Amino acid sequence: MAFLPAAAVALQAASQAIGGIQQNKAMKGVARVETENARLSELSGALEATASLRDDRMAAGADFAAMGASGAAFGGSTSDIIIAQSVEAQMRGLQARYAAAGEAAQARQRAADAKRAGKAALVNGFLGAATSAVQGIASMRADARRAKLGESARNATMKSGNPVRASTPIRRSIPLPRTMPGGARNRSVGVYSG
Repeated sequence: MAFLPAAAVALQAASQAIGGIQQNKAMKGVARVETENARLSELSGALEATASLRDDRMAAGADFAAMGASGAAFGGSTSDIIIAQSVEAQMRGLQARYAAAGEAAQARQRAADAKRAGKAALVNGFLGAATSAVQGIASMRADARRAKLGESARNATMKSGNPVRASTPIRRSIPLPRTMPGGARNRSVGVYSG
């Protein structure tokens, strides 16, 4: 019968350790997803910036072709407009990269947080398992000690021929002094000891 409490303690400790391991594994999965989200966000920003610059080059080429077809020379206000459009396209590209970098940084932070949470869950799982094991062993020892004390007390009372249980309190009288406040004389007070 001693096997069952030990098995229960072992199962409880193992379940806490396994729970910590599973939670760590889940958090690592979340971290991998967030890391991939960061990479995709940066990639998306780079693609958006490249597309913006490509569209600007195409628009500038169309403007140059229109100017050439109309016989206008490059210079003056038309060149200023094309340069302004090119600068604006560069800024759109930079803004797209900046926004993507911000999203990527947030995703990386979430990944780092998930990794830390996973490690904490793993440590807490093993500490909980150790605590359960120590508490279970202490409880089993205390139960064994109580059982041994109860058995030795029963054996002692049976050997003495007194069938009174060892846990039954015994009444003893303690004499009081002859003079007490309130006029009490020669009385005793009953005290229980166990």
